[in-house]
Amino acid sequence: MPWSNAGAGRGVGGRSVVVDVPGRGLRKAAVQPLLTLDRRGALSSAHVQLSAETLGVAERTVWRWSGWALRLRRDVRRQGSYTALVNSGISAEHPAGFEFDFSYWFDCDCGRRVEVTAGEYEQQCGGDEESYPVCECGDSIDISTARPALRDLDDIDCHDDQVDRHLWYHTSPYQDWPSPRYRSDITALIKRSLLSPSEHEKAIEGRTSLALHLGTYAAAVENMLRRMHDQDSPTHRYWLHQVQVQLGATDLAPGVRGELSTWFGDVPMTALTDLGARAVRYVNTHESPGSISLAIDATVIVRVRTIPLPPAASALPATEAGEQAVTRAVAALTAAQQLRPDTTGIPEEEIFESELDLVIAQMRGRIVDDEAVQRANEFASQFEESRNQEHEALSSLRAELAEIYLPNVNPQLRTRVDDAIAVGTAPGEYHLRLRQLAALIAQPHQVLRYFDNAPWRKFDPPSRLTS
Repeated sequence: MPWSNAGAGRGVGGRSVVVDVPGRGLRKAAVQPLLTLDRRGALSSAHVQLSAETLGVAERTVWRWSGWALRLRRDVRRQGSYTALVNSGISAEHPAGFEFDFSYWFDCDCGRRVEVTAGEYEQQCGGDEESYPVCECGDSIDISTARPALRDLDDIDCHDDQVDRHLWYHTSPYQDWPSPRYRSDITALIKRSLLSPSEHEKAIEGRTSLALHLGTYAAAVENMLRRMHDQDSPTHRYWLHQVQVQLGATDLAPGVRGELSTWFGDVPMTALTDLGARAVRYVNTHESPGSISLAIDATVIVRVRTIPLPPAASALPATEAGEQAVTRAVAALTAAQQLRPDTTGIPEEEIFESELDLVIAQMRGRIVDDEAVQRANEFASQFEESRNQEHEALSSLRAELAEIYLPNVNPQLRTRVDDAIAVGTAPGEYHLRLRQLAALIAQPHQVLRYFDNAPWRKFDPPSRLTS
């Protein structure tokens, strides 16, 4: 479970994240033999288990230690020399950019780091105080106040010279992001708002003077899912942008900082200019928590290419178990409908499904006769039972399909996928939509193949772009 670090410090987010020098020796002892076995094509989970037992650490710790090196080696093997790849003008991928199943890490006040599994994190989010993670020093970590810390102290983006040597990602409702239409759209939106005309210019200036955000593929996908639920209609069209940046010697602010954004995720450009930088690294605490994201001035973007999300025909194949779950849900919904009272011949405006509906109608000035009131009282329990069974049928369908199509995804991300699909979506449509979104998580490299046919756009930024 938790393991501590004690030793030299590395600056992250304005505090010292402790790096364990003896721990690095353990890490090297674990990783080097595994890399040798991997070169010979002989690496297996049994070797990882043996390394863990020998070194006295958890298996998942050895996997985490070795994961970055193994992924990078395989990327190099598949793509040729990493250096040659960069020199060719095509950036590599972040070696950990496609991780959707991970633990959370938190900094304790004593300087140690505490690992919290996704399941434990979910328990504490649900108010289970007994599941609070405890540091070796004896203090518990209250995640309601603590923010996730940097997931991997050896993330390649901790190294200044690596930040512009891999591709970054962004999701947006704008196909031409960063879009020149953004300012006019924001202007129109603010002028339709309840703000007084004297406040319009300041609001427009604030919304169009923001830094752009880039992150890993995983963070970009999670950002889209969150926005589909929080900001836009679930049917809103989104686009995935693959971005190449170029940083000068003084463009990148030193270190990896804590979350820069406000409650709404905005980072004003002044946050960058105050640091004398055009790009600032920060620990993302909202999407792919613990990964490193980048707040940038648009002028560091070299080029962008774009694909729709989800790409056409990219859904995971329907399974027999999934189809059976849909069939059961349809039957359950039909049965629930039959529990509704017979309202034949009653005008629709005189049907109240609950006493609350009746009270709201009266508060709005509707005149409701005694017969309608009596009918509402008689029908309320039948309508309620029908709604409860509908809710149970749809909840069961969502849980079954999540187990089928998102088996190795943490509970937080499962919830985001479900939230991104409109409430009340019919079972067959829900099944398709879930498979489309699940493909983004289960098969990221297949999604990226769609970029092969997407042209690069050279980027010459006009002023004031965002979203």
